[in-house]
Amino acid sequence: SAAEVNPTVSAAAAKASYYEMEFDHPFTDVGYRYEEAVSFLYNFEIIKGKTPTSFGTHQNLTRGDAAVILANALGLDTENAPDAGFKDLNSRVRGSVNALAELGIVAGKTADTFGTGEPLSRGAMAKFLVLGFDLEEYAEQTPFTDVGGVFAPYIEALYGSGITNGKTATSFAVGQNIT
Repeated sequence: SAAEVNPTVSAAAAKASYYEMEFDHPFTDVGYRYEEAVSFLYNFEIIKGKTPTSFGTHQNLTRGDAAVILANALGLDTENAPDAGFKDLNSRVRGSVNALAELGIVAGKTADTFGTGEPLSRGAMAKFLVLGFDLEEYAEQTPFTDVGGVFAPYIEALYGSGITNGKTATSFAVGQNIT
């Protein structure tokens, strides 16, 4: 069966506002800058953290962890997605990667390797987010001098939608790892 976006999760996320959210979570490594985002993700059960008290704010986000977070955010059916053929998926990420691959949101590093434990680059994250949330129509030229290649349209869509401003005024840092 095809993986579908859960309309309940999408509607709840759309309706949540800064003033309606409870900004609480058990993580001791989350500073003010990330408080709202982490609280939102935790309260909607999109993330669980690295440990019961550590979010992992300054650790690299792996491709597998990003797939789990995105599949949770989209409310995908991770139980019934067909096998995408990646041989490096563990039981924690398998359903999420398969559901995202079925929808064309993620692809492997090779035909049979997803790169589960590898760090996710900022460019790849742009692709995950744009395809996951259908943001392609927002693309606009960026001021970033380091944007080009396969990730350029996705970075332009994130920029145009107002989701990112880059690492600096003129750099997106496409190949830098996401934390």
